[in-house]
Amino acid sequence: MANERELALSVLSDIERNMESENQILKRALDKEKNMEPRQKAFITELTNGCVRHRLLLDCIISQSSTIPVEKIEPLILNILRCAAYQMRFMDKVPARAAVFEAVSIAKARGFAHLSGFVNGVLRGIDRKRESLKLPDEGTPERLSIMYSFPMWMVRYFIEHFGMDAAISICKAGACRPAINICVNTLKTSADALAEILKDEGMQALSVGACGIRISHAHEMAAKKSFLDGLWHVMDESSMMAVDALDPQSGERVLDICAAPGGKTFYCAYKMKNAGSILSQDISEKKLKELKKSASRLGISIIETKAIDARMASGIAEDADRLLIDAPCSGLGVAGRKPGIKYTKTMDDIRSLSELQRQILESTWMRVKKGGILVYSLCTYTSEECEENTDWFLQRFPFRLVFKEKNLPCSDGRDGFFIAKLERI
Repeated sequence: MANERELALSVLSDIERNMESENQILKRALDKEKNMEPRQKAFITELTNGCVRHRLLLDCIISQSSTIPVEKIEPLILNILRCAAYQMRFMDKVPARAAVFEAVSIAKARGFAHLSGFVNGVLRGIDRKRESLKLPDEGTPERLSIMYSFPMWMVRYFIEHFGMDAAISICKAGACRPAINICVNTLKTSADALAEILKDEGMQALSVGACGIRISHAHEMAAKKSFLDGLWHVMDESSMMAVDALDPQSGERVLDICAAPGGKTFYCAYKMKNAGSILSQDISEKKLKELKKSASRLGISIIETKAIDARMASGIAEDADRLLIDAPCSGLGVAGRKPGIKYTKTMDDIRSLSELQRQILESTWMRVKKGGILVYSLCTYTSEECEENTDWFLQRFPFRLVFKEKNLPCSDGRDGFFIAKLERI
């Protein structure tokens, strides 16, 4: 498995010095490995995501067997240690001696032969101490931070705003590998029929709803015939709930602001029975091209696209029956899927994103017809971005609140989200 560990190590190094998400970097790396078997790609995916998801815990484990403080360890050597420590703690099928041997071999191959003894010593120490890890006291913010690898400022924010029990639930959810949910293309099939097709393709349905199916983890999903035939697209249940709140109808004019990669646009089209029109706007021309490509695969013909900064998207007034604003946000609700978010976001980011969201709301609200619906949705749950922005908007613009809903990440696998449904009056 040396090649797999080498590739995982390269991906981790790229993640630390790149502004892209770990999912994009990992996908690009795996796409280049044309001759690699699915089980090998699965190993790399788990090892890479696991090291990111549990980074603070792994560093704690390493620190208790290292004579050098973690922050002073050569970055490449630290990632080698993290990879091996993750395998020893979380991957039961990998013998400890194999993880140690491969780590030492990689250190030598990467030009750090002089540190191979250090790597060997730290990892053997971890193996000896695996039942005696020292952690902060139970029920403290410090314990939550290390056990579930959330920065201290986030843990304190969760406790202050939601209470200790909710903070524990949020942190536990962020440390778990999430389930995969797909949205059924009801223009071509039904949920029950698709569940049978997926079973034949080796993807077991864990639960089946009217338009969504939660599946067990599968590899090479984009190569499955059902995907290529346009029978589904990946979409979390919380994202589907935003479109359910929007409730687009056949023949209506729908505007999807910040639309890429397009999941909500596609679900709107299914609900509209491919009748009416959808204008999908996004700042990225490249992402909109991918959106159109996916729409073609799904058999959707009612989508127009326009590349524009949502803060400058006022355009024609009162042309949309329904407006969906799935605004850029801190993304804390999807930390389980994108664990790198935990280490890159700051309180300053939350404040600046809150201001950006207000600019988008202010720029686009007039696109909604009188009596029309605006849905403001976010894949986060911070008060600044959610309730405070909704209250700010209602105080300034001619809308009434129909309902709002916030979901904190929890063990049922659903992402964290916020939805406010508003009617123009």
